[in-house]
Amino acid sequence: MSPKKKQHVNRTGVYYLADEHRKLYPAYSRMSIHDLIILLLPRWRSMTLVERKPYEDLAKQYKRTRMLNNENVITPVIPSSEEVSFIEKNSNENKYLDTYFSNDLIDIFKRNLFFVTFQIFCRTDDEDGGDYYPAEIAIMKYSFFESIKQEYFTIIKPEKFPVGYTGTAIDLSRETHQIPPFDFVGANGDYKRIWQEVKRVIGDSIVDSSTNEPVIVFCNAFERDQTTYLLNWLVSKGNNNIEQSSKPSFRVCSFEALVAALLRRIGIGDFAHQSVREQLRRPVYTIQVKERCIYHDSLAIQYCCRAINHGFSLFLDGFIRQRFIQSFSEQVQNEITNKNLQKLSPINSYMHEIKSISNESTSSIIDSISSTYIEKHKTLRVLTQPQKTKVSDTIKLASVGSNVFIQSPSTNISSSMDQQISNSSTKNKVNDFFLYLRY
Repeated sequence: MSPKKKQHVNRTGVYYLADEHRKLYPAYSRMSIHDLIILLLPRWRSMTLVERKPYEDLAKQYKRTRMLNNENVITPVIPSSEEVSFIEKNSNENKYLDTYFSNDLIDIFKRNLFFVTFQIFCRTDDEDGGDYYPAEIAIMKYSFFESIKQEYFTIIKPEKFPVGYTGTAIDLSRETHQIPPFDFVGANGDYKRIWQEVKRVIGDSIVDSSTNEPVIVFCNAFERDQTTYLLNWLVSKGNNNIEQSSKPSFRVCSFEALVAALLRRIGIGDFAHQSVREQLRRPVYTIQVKERCIYHDSLAIQYCCRAINHGFSLFLDGFIRQRFIQSFSEQVQNEITNKNLQKLSPINSYMHEIKSISNESTSSIIDSISSTYIEKHKTLRVLTQPQKTKVSDTIKLASVGSNVFIQSPSTNISSSMDQQISNSSTKNKVNDFFLYLRY
């Protein structure tokens, strides 16, 4: 009889709990580590986060040590597989985007660009599936002609973390976006609705995988795999009963490759992706960005999906747009200038729109901050806001489904209203999170 094959056991937190029991209690020393883990799983699941943390810290320390040992084995002359893959992706994107932007410059100037940013709680190891657990999403529709056209952002309620990754989720949350991974009242667990809102922003650009042209989205270069995985995850949650061939298809490219391709197209030169990344790290595109989600508005951190997308748009507006316009003929430049002036002029129909809004029902509606949706139409800024809001003389509310849309005649009024909402909605949430940090 052939010997029984030894079972592989991942070094997660529960592994170290079982290992401790084998050392403390002689009766358990005769059991295999795999059987002991199964025996102790009910106890592990009943333990608090504080009780689990020492064991999960040991698991993380083991993973760090293993990674360092692997790095020492790699010859410095030969790049690692991750580096080779990264360089290959950059090269392929350069070729693809050069073809994508080979059309007329005016067509490119008016073309919609989509920015998608995710924050995550954790990513499981490859041997555990390599799954991502999202914390937040923001998507933006942008064009050089109209700047920001639409955006949607939400905090996502994660699915149940696999055994051994609770501590990882807590630590990553504290170190980056600071979104509580458990029992957060502002988290949205309606994945189907999130996907519907994402489709709402993408609009006519949605195609299915049976066509040859996928939806092209842009994100940070180091998050391409993450963005691809989570977009497909969202699609699967929103289209459970739809055949695979009819589900939308995405091509995820880096924002750095986008900028480099545009600069090549207008004849500025060939910029390295690293140069674009260094520019994006400047405070004006990170910590100084004012447009943030309600939760992150009061936190002095750069890890906000909405702020990251706005950093992309600010970069294109400030660094690329004027160079783009200068490549046009004088006639086209004048048309663009006149169009921008018209956008800034008062809208005659505005008072009529406000009057019609005030006649509609304005009953208080409660929604989570996860339903935040912004749409810029003409000079009106429409915000889906998840909070009970008092109706003032200058700002009227119109209820649409389960959302509250705030329409204001000027950016200043809108900004002040945002600040009022932010102060009222984040005060309790942030206080709750600080208590969560203490434990």
